[in-house]
Parts: sequence; structure tokens; C-alpha cells
Amino acid sequence: YQYPDMTVEIWLRPSEITADHQVIFETGGGQNGIAALLNENGLRFIGSAANARTLDVVVPLSGLTLTDFIQVVFSTSADNDTFDVSVKDTFGNSTTASESANVILGGNGAVLFSYGSGGIANGDNNLGGRTELPDQTPAGLTGFLGEIAIVNIYESILDSSEITAAFKNVATAAPAGGA
Repeated sequence: YQYPDMTVEIWLRPSEITADHQVIFETGGGQNGIAALLNENGLRFIGSAANARTLDVVVPLSGLTLTDFIQVVFSTSADNDTFDVSVKDTFGNSTTASESANVILGGNGAVLFSYGSGGIANGDNNLGGRTELPDQTPAGLTGFLGEIAIVNIYESILDSSEITAAFKNVATAAPAGGA
């Protein structure tokens, strides 16, 4: 996942939301990377470049229905230093956030549900976007508690019409057996 422009679409349904930072997706490592986390404050996206935290965005989930799957779409552009996120529930409620941020995806691959970049000397997990600095570690890292149904990774930035089309492909599927 070394794309200069990248969009990630994840359909997820949390079974429990706690104070801990549940890892949904991460790529890279602490020095260069990005992570999508979930806790009681909402979805948190952290990113780093050259061992410095460059992105820390929290998207509150209030107003969204979480009993069904939600579509989480986030994109990062290394060329333009932008980060955008859109979250939509199956009832059409949505929230968005944007930020200017230099995020380097790192070279350690990507992982769902948990952190996969390995440990560092003191035993902490080398989460993408965390950085190795002691005060930068999100408290209470755990694996994701819930279900992930769909993951799509695009080598481009999706615009709002493409995100809506991806949503409609899943959320408005025809019932089995026809109507």
C-alpha cells in the first residue's frame, strides 16, 4: 500500500465500543503509517511521517445507527497532503471530516482487526501512525470487537459521487429472489 493517493472503504459493525482504542485498520509502522481506531469517542485516525504524528482526527459517531453495518471511507493523498473521511450508516445518516496532513503509509503492509507491524524494544506495539515516542501511544490498544464485511482499497481518491455509488452498491442491494 505505497500508493501516493489511496482510498480505503471498510464496512463494519461494532459489537462493543469501549474506552480502549480498537484497531480496525493499520498500515505502515510507528514511524510512517496510518491507523483507523474505534473507541467511545468515535473513530480516530492517526498518521505519522518520519516519526512525527502528523494526523490525529476523531470523527464522533453520535447520530449514526450502529446496529447495522456502517460504511467508513477514508483517503489520503501524499501528493496534496490531504486526509478525508466519510462515515455513513444504512439509514443515510452521515458525518465527514477533512484535514491537511502529511502521512506516509510505510512499508509493513496492512492489517485488519489488530495491529500487525510488530513490537518495538520496550514491548509496545508498533501501530501504524503511532510513532515510537512514548507520549504518542493511544491508550488501551486492542483488537476490533465486531465484524468487518467489506474492505476495498483504491489506488486513487474517490470523490463524493463515487463514495455514494459504492454505498448504494451495498446498502441498496435487491432482495434475494427478486421483487
